[in-house]
Formats: sequence, structure tokens, C-alpha cells
Amino acid sequence: MMTTDKTAALMLTSLMVRYGIRKVFASPGSRNAPLLVAFSRCQEIDVEMVVDERCAAFMALGYAGVADEAVALLCTSGTAMLDYLPAIAEAYYRQIPLLVITADRPSEWIGQKDSQTLVQPHGLSPYVKKSVDIPEFSKHDEAKCWWCNRVINEVLTACCDSNGGPVHINMQFDTPLNRLSDGSDVNVAKVETVKPSGRLDTRLARELGQRIAPPHKVMIVLGYMKPSQTITKAVKKLSAMPNVVVLAENIANIHCDRVLTQIDAALCMVKSLTDIGRYHPDTVIYTGGSIVSGRLKQYLRTHRPKQMWYVGTEDTFVDTFQSLSLRIEMSPEAFLPQIASAICPHRAESDYADLWAGIIDNIHDCRCRYLASAGWSSLKAVADLLARVPDRWNVQLSNGMSIRLAQQVDAPHIHRWDCNRGVSGIDGSTSTAVGAQLAYRHGVTLLITGDMSLAYDLTALGVKQVTNRMRVIVLENGGGNIFRCISPAEPLPELYSCQELCLDTPFASLARAWGWECLEAHDEASLDSAMTAFVSERERPVMLVIKTDGLTDAAVWKGYFKYIAESNNR
Repeated sequence: MMTTDKTAALMLTSLMVRYGIRKVFASPGSRNAPLLVAFSRCQEIDVEMVVDERCAAFMALGYAGVADEAVALLCTSGTAMLDYLPAIAEAYYRQIPLLVITADRPSEWIGQKDSQTLVQPHGLSPYVKKSVDIPEFSKHDEAKCWWCNRVINEVLTACCDSNGGPVHINMQFDTPLNRLSDGSDVNVAKVETVKPSGRLDTRLARELGQRIAPPHKVMIVLGYMKPSQTITKAVKKLSAMPNVVVLAENIANIHCDRVLTQIDAALCMVKSLTDIGRYHPDTVIYTGGSIVSGRLKQYLRTHRPKQMWYVGTEDTFVDTFQSLSLRIEMSPEAFLPQIASAICPHRAESDYADLWAGIIDNIHDCRCRYLASAGWSSLKAVADLLARVPDRWNVQLSNGMSIRLAQQVDAPHIHRWDCNRGVSGIDGSTSTAVGAQLAYRHGVTLLITGDMSLAYDLTALGVKQVTNRMRVIVLENGGGNIFRCISPAEPLPELYSCQELCLDTPFASLARAWGWECLEAHDEASLDSAMTAFVSERERPVMLVIKTDGLTDAAVWKGYFKYIAESNNR
């Protein structure tokens, strides 16, 4: 049967059916015509037409309350939406699940004296649990289709869960409104949600364990997390499975063998293999904070797994790798031990873990060979200094190149890693480290930062809370060197005038004025000498300025990944 050609309307209709929303109370209109067509021509949906929107909303409220199921409302653009408010407020306080769908004109016509236009997005707040505004887009726009599928899943889950209530989807439609299509090439996927109270029940844990049992290939991705013996113990069990590889960035604070921490280098090596398909996972389980590795994001968005599980307690649907199929609303500390116990009884043969273990060994050898022959650079300096950081030190990293350089080094002895990866800005990293130093009284807090990042937050060096348990390493190479290392920015002529600011800030002089002891390194010999003093107990806070050349740093950085990629041909 022919239906509307509006992509968002078709996606919403299909997902409503999958979530069990089969009753719609709709009012006549022009702008909502695509949805009226989509709903009326869908055999699984029953449409009740009601002229007055206020009446329709209270009818939907009464139906949903007695039927104990989610019900949809649909109106045209303009003041029609406002007539829903009394019933929506009642539904909100009674936790009655209503899906409120308002058709809208394209946002560029708001405030232009076009008929039936007013500001509709979020117009039912604060009496809805979730609200989303969906502009019109083409079925050929893959990014918008992925986004629309995700946000509709997010809204429908909020509506239909055990603590349900009203939610709002505002949909913009441009003219013409009456075009038809067969709707066959619009794809959607329902994202399942598991929301246990603290722990998975035994039956569900066993079912999930069976889903990822060998020979099924499983990749576990761990972003930033606080150190946890519980998580580390679970990761040890999981990484011992023959079909599981664990990818954990340094800031995940996982301390155990058979865990791949140098993710960028590993993916460079895998990408150059002729049998790359053997490394693609069937299931990805992702938990923890945001991922630093752009290569990992691109790899998993390109080679999408059959299943993608996200474990976390966020309100939003986290779909970093664009293939989310299951949300498990648990903390990783609760989930990982249970899934480890659930998968361990399954012992079928698999070589998946061994494949990646070979990559881990090769990366270590390649890095050692490359750095031995590379010239003086920030990569070489960071690798050297991290190897000499005492075990009980905590390391704070600024964003930009500091965090990326640290990710290329295997340093399992580091007590704890931290970085502001919530938003990933370079501002405030020094102040963050000073605050962390106050909380960590059992050892030294070390900040590794770039010259741009330190310039943003320079006055933090002079606050009275700085103690002799504070260390700072400044990578001074001209400012903004990350733009030389990120290929999309490199060709821009504005690189030198707008992005890479050649700072000449006298960091050492300023730090000395604030009572810091200051050291400098400009080659391997001076770094060796400076580190001896840097890691020893001192009466004052200590800053070490490592001077390198920005052009050389970028060349060494890019050369490293080229060397890794070509290592399979040697």
C-alpha cells in the first residue's frame, strides 16, 4: 500500500508499532497530513479522529489510563498544540504514557508572519518527560536517519517504561505534503532496554551470556572510569575468554594483562592486514566515558557489529558507534562482574582473543623500534617520562595532544589517570589538577599539559592551595600543534594565523614568581637529568618545561602510525 513519502513520519510509524503504540487520537489539519496518511494506512494502528484538540487529549488520557498502555496524540501546527496542555499536565502527574506528536512548519518560517506558526519545539515543557524537534530530511541522509532513529527510540522508551508519562515529538514538514511512496526503503531498528534494579536477574544474565558465548566475537570498549578493583577483576575474567578482546584507553584505569590500551596503533596495524575481516567483532559492549580514539569510532562506524550494547545510567541513548541495539541501565561496576560470570561457563573454541593478543605484542615491539630511531619530539619525551613516573603518582592530562600522546604509551604502573573528557575542552585542566592534588594526599599529582592549555589556565599555578605534591610537565612546541596532526585541518591556510598560535609565554619565569621550582628539557640528555630531580621529593611544587619543535612533533607523530601500518610488510 502506498503511504507518505516523509521519511521521519515513516520511521515514527514503524517504531510506534514496535513499541506497541497502536491507538492514535488525531485531529484534522493540513500540516499533519503526512502523519495522518502514514497512520491511517498502517494496518497495526487505529486512528480516532476528534475535531477538538483539548477534547482529544483528555480522551487519550482516559483511554490510556484504563487500557494501561501508551496512546498517541496528533495535531497540526499552531495553537492546536497548546490545547493539549491541560491533559498533558494531568498525565504528567499521574504518570500516564501519552505520545504527543505535533506537526510543524519548517523552523525558518517561525516569526515570519506565515499562518499557523509559533514556537513549538519544547512548547509542552515542563509537563513532558522528553521532548525532541525533528526537522525534515531525506531518506538518503544517513546521518539524519541514524539520529532520527535514535531520538525516537529515546522518546518512546521514556514514554513506555515503568515510570512512563507524556513525551513530545515535534515534526517539521515542508510542502508538498501529499506525495506518496511505498515506504519500503526506510529502515528503523528498535533499541531494547534492560533496566534492572541494581542487578540482572539470573535468567537474563544467562541469556545475555549465551548471546555472546564463543565462537561469537566480542569486543569490549572501556572509556574513562574511576579505578575499581571490582571492574579490574571482572575485566581479567573477560579478557581470559578465547572470544573476547578488551580495548581500554589509559584513562579507563584498568590494570591487567591481555587488555589493549594502544588502540590507535592497533587499528592502524589491523587496517593494513589482508584478512581484516577476522578482526571485526560480532558484538561490541561499550561502557565508561567518552572515547579519545577517533580511529576506533571510525572503525566501528564503518564495520558495524551485529549487536552493540551500551552499559550506563545516562538518560540519553548513547550510540557513539551508530549501531546501538541494547541499552543496559546499570553501572559498569554492577554489570561487568555479572556478564563475566555468565559467559565464563561457555568454552567453545575461538581464536579471536589470540588474534588481538598478537597485535598487542607487535605494537609493543614496533613502538620500541620506532622511538629508538625517532628524533627528539613530544612523543619520544612523553614515552620516556611516563616510564619513569613513580607508581603511586596520579596523572592528570589536558586535552589536545597531551591525552593523545599518553594513549600511545603502555604505562600500567600509573596509579590513576584522569582527564576532562566530559566535554573535552582544553580550558581548566590546571585548576582541575590542583583540586585533584588537594584530594589525593597519598602521593604526587602530575599534570601533563600543552602550552595552549596551560595558557588558558595559567593563574591556577599561583593559588595558595598548590603544595609540594604538585608536578606539571608542559609540552612547549609553539601552541595548537594538534592541528598539524589532524589531517582534516592540516591543508588550511589559516592554520598558522588562526589555529596554531605561536605562544611565547614565559611559563618558567611566571611559575618561579609563584614559588615553583622549574626545570627544562630540550633533548634526551637534558630530559634524563631533569627527570631525576623531577621525581624526587621536593619542598616546592615543580614544573618541567619540555621544549620541542612543532613541525618535528607532527612529522614524528604521523611517521609513527605510518611505521605501524607498514610493519606487516617488513
